[in-house]
Parts: sequence; structure tokens; C-alpha cells
Amino acid sequence: MSVKVSLPVQTSDAIDVQAAQKRLASLSYPLGSADGTIGPLTRSAIRDFQDAMGEPVTGNLDQRTYNILM
Repeated sequence: MSVKVSLPVQTSDAIDVQAAQKRLASLSYPLGSADGTIGPLTRSAIRDFQDAMGEPVTGNLDQRTYNILM
């Protein structure tokens, strides 16, 4: 029997989480405070943004999502 381990998705060093949060907020995606941490509200805002852009909805702030956002 194999066991699946779910690890948190890490962002690239080129991704400024706080800048992305500020941009999401400026586009009216509610996420709480721009604290540089990807919590549940930020993840939800990312999913909503990805959906609006026709991108795969993962909730992860990957490099592609960041580039489109910024």
C-alpha cells in the first residue's frame, strides 16, 4: 500500500507574495491583509483570479499566475 504525502506548494524566489496580495486586492479580490503569507483567504482570491483568467484553478501562486497577475 502506498501513502500519498501532501506537501505545501512553495513559491519561487521571484514571486513576491505581498506584492501579489496587494495586486489582487487592487483588483477587488478580497483576501484580508497583505501580510506576505498565503492563507485561506489569499488562496481563495488566487483561485477566483485564476478562474476569471481562464487558467487552471489551483489556488497556488505559481510563476504563471504571478506573471499574469502582475
